Amino acid sequence: MARDFDRAFAIAREGGLLSAPHGGELTGPASVRDCLDDLEADRIGHGVRAAEDPRLLQRLADRQVTCEVCPASNVALGVYDKPEDVPLRTLFDAGVPWPWAPTTPCSSAPASRPSTNWPAITTPSPTRNWPNWPASPYAPQRPRPQ
Repeated sequence: MARDFDRAFAIAREGGLLSAPHGGELTGPASVRDCLDDLEADRIGHGVRAAEDPRLLQRLADRQVTCEVCPASNVALGVYDKPEDVPLRTLFDAGVPWPWAPTTPCSSAPASRPSTNWPAITTPSPTRNWPNWPASPYAPQRPRPQ
């Protein structure tokens, strides 16, 4: 399926845009692999199911392809039963980058679910340790203080 969009993604890359397709939530690790192989992904929306394939995790880590994991979406869509089941630790331990986001549900999660039901994941604070965090590829790059 990703192959259907390869020309559009090639045009976008030629224009200097980031390749950031969605894959690896409902359709499993094969769709993450397709995003890498067919669309030359720099970043993958979701990508969480890559955790099921150690070789794929290694490819993501080696290329430092960010997976935009959203536990709220994963649970709302039935990919995992509860937020604690989302394999963030597997991605982290493999060296796959994933952005830290607030614990509020993503837009695809039920609006009635209070954010307090979603457990916080302990990570370094992006405000206290911000010089050590990678800059967003979408934001203008600023020099980091020494």
